[in-house]
Amino acid sequence: MKTIILIFVINFSVQTFAQKNFYFRPKIENKVHNSLSERPQTNSFFNNNYSVTYNSIPYGEVKSAVFSTSKSITFGVNVGVNFKNDDLLEVGWTQDQSGTKIKLSTFGSAAAFPNDYGVNNTTSTTFNTINHRFELLYFKKIKTNRESTLLNIQNSYFVFGTGMKYVPYTVNNGINPLSGFSLAGQAANYDDISMYWNHEVYAIKKLSTFLTFGLSSDLNYNNKYLFSCAANYTVGFNVLQATRDKLTVYENGTLLKTYHYETYSRGSGFQLQISRKFQFYPWKSKN
Repeated sequence: MKTIILIFVINFSVQTFAQKNFYFRPKIENKVHNSLSERPQTNSFFNNNYSVTYNSIPYGEVKSAVFSTSKSITFGVNVGVNFKNDDLLEVGWTQDQSGTKIKLSTFGSAAAFPNDYGVNNTTSTTFNTINHRFELLYFKKIKTNRESTLLNIQNSYFVFGTGMKYVPYTVNNGINPLSGFSLAGQAANYDDISMYWNHEVYAIKKLSTFLTFGLSSDLNYNNKYLFSCAANYTVGFNVLQATRDKLTVYENGTLLKTYHYETYSRGSGFQLQISRKFQFYPWKSKN
């Protein structure tokens, strides 16, 4: 009986994981960052504080944004194997980003409209630091659509994996924009208030492990494979980036007060990805 069970297990494993073909996957990504308003005291997955309104100020409200969208596209490539059961295993490299965002909503009226109280002006600043993501991913097939429609999703996968992120530098002093605007005072003893932002971005850690999970689908047209699209969430464990923001407030041109804020990023966020698999062994593609 034990011999029969052992033969069954070996036979099942060979049929399931026998190598079917090898491919490489070039890809492009855009990222929705998930930044932290407070620096975690440990590297625990659950030790996060994503959204906070900082200590109140008389002139407005400062918040750390939960999500911020990257305006740049990053590139990468994976190499993978398609098993007998159509599951996939990939290793690869991708340009990645860590990102933070801070928002200031000011109260009162704009200087050009001194009688229109209640007008809110909002300014926000996002900083993205390029890093490198080395990953190991497993694609578990969850759907097969054999309908002969012109445009369909034939294969879908649940994606999970892990890897390492690498930041190639320690301090970034190259981002120091300075901006300002004027407000008329709102029900307070202020005459003319001007505010100025100053930003500095620091890479805190060079390396961080991460976990990835998400969904991937293959898009077919007339039963021919076109490309794949995926939405994955990656969570890091080390703080990679800190953004230190200084808000300087002037009244009638005289320095009134300076406020300091910090936001952090573990490189966590949603990766929105478009890619295509190109089979290189066996040489004749079956798609």
